[in-house]
Amino acid sequence: MLSKKNVNASRNPFRLNVHARKRFATMFKSCSALQKVAEDSLDGFSKYELQAYVDSMQASYLIEVKKWAEALDLLLSSKVIYQKISSFKDSLEAVVY
Repeated sequence: MLSKKNVNASRNPFRLNVHARKRFATMFKSCSALQKVAEDSLDGFSKYELQAYVDSMQASYLIEVKKWAEALDLLLSSKVIYQKISSFKDSLEAVVY
């Protein structure tokens, strides 16, 4: 019986990339749905934090599909949001951001 590692090694790497892209796309759709649901119930900091999270997840997907410029813009956007959030938090919470 083959171990799981050996089975994955024998698979076509192109197919593994296709499956990974599909999982990233599903992840981004879920993040977008979460953002739509949470808009009305979150406070200001949480909305910004959620926006940064969604931007970073979309950037991960764009990196996977090799759209570098768009991914960089989204990563920088999420970095700026996280920096602004950390400036309003006290020193212990700022370390997290």
